[in-house]
Amino acid sequence: MDAVTGIMRTKKQSEIAGIILKAADQGMFLNVTEIHEMLSWQNAYGSLRKTLTSFEDRKLIVKERAGMSVLIKPTADLYHWFRN
Repeated sequence: MDAVTGIMRTKKQSEIAGIILKAADQGMFLNVTEIHEMLSWQNAYGSLRKTLTSFEDRKLIVKERAGMSVLIKPTADLYHWFRN
């Protein structure tokens, strides 16, 4: 269990976090559809949204409206949770 979030890091959560952080490292922020397309496994779109909501509830990400889209932005806690 992680001290920052109080949750265990699953393989799928780690992959989602990795996608978000890799894009941010390149100066890009992704929307939910873009993250969904990059996943290595097939899952329901709703399942991804549920994981992202869990990340948001734990302040690992913030969602920011950009026109008609919502971008997913990592917080310092996501970097700490994922990379430590």
